[in-house]
Amino acid sequence: CGIVSFEAIPMYRPCLQAVAELRPNRYAYFLTALADETTELTFTVPVVNDTALSALTTAAAEPDLEGIVANIVNFVRRWMEGVKTFRFRFVQFTVPVRRIDDLISSHPDVFGGREIVALKIDVEGMEYQVLRGACEMLRRHRPLLMVEENMKSYPELYKFLRDIGYRRAEREGAQLRLSEHDRPVVNRFFVHGERIDSSRALGLIR
Repeated sequence: CGIVSFEAIPMYRPCLQAVAELRPNRYAYFLTALADETTELTFTVPVVNDTALSALTTAAAEPDLEGIVANIVNFVRRWMEGVKTFRFRFVQFTVPVRRIDDLISSHPDVFGGREIVALKIDVEGMEYQVLRGACEMLRRHRPLLMVEENMKSYPELYKFLRDIGYRRAEREGAQLRLSEHDRPVVNRFFVHGERIDSSRALGLIR
């Protein structure tokens, strides 16, 4: 399979299934959250006038309420101009949580015999836990990583990746450049030390 998605929000199933049918044997998906243990997780999503703001879905025990409110206000200003009345509520749903390593080992039909070359993670603050649940895959495949920045967990995440051979990189146009700068960015890139030469040969890294 060329691309595999992991999605925690059940409402996206029809979209994911449509993509899978358009790309048979090239795309697969799993409806599950990811972390470093097998469990269940309750998510909270804000709803304004019966529109679920799924991009603001969070499973954090102590969510950034100030940030959520600011994002809701921005959404209303952009997409609901002229609306006079607003109804606001939170909706919760519970989903299974799996480790990437366990999913890989239990689905040889999807992952068997294939090299994993890249991993993009955007999980609203649980990036470190997702990577901890993928230790075996990271050590075996050493994929390129694109991780959404979360400053609360970043020190732990960076130490974890550095200890298994990863180096930080920054985007420069259509390429990456190895960098040890710690300035805030939207997405962090990490390249394994053993992949640097091959990535340069492909033109991925300057």
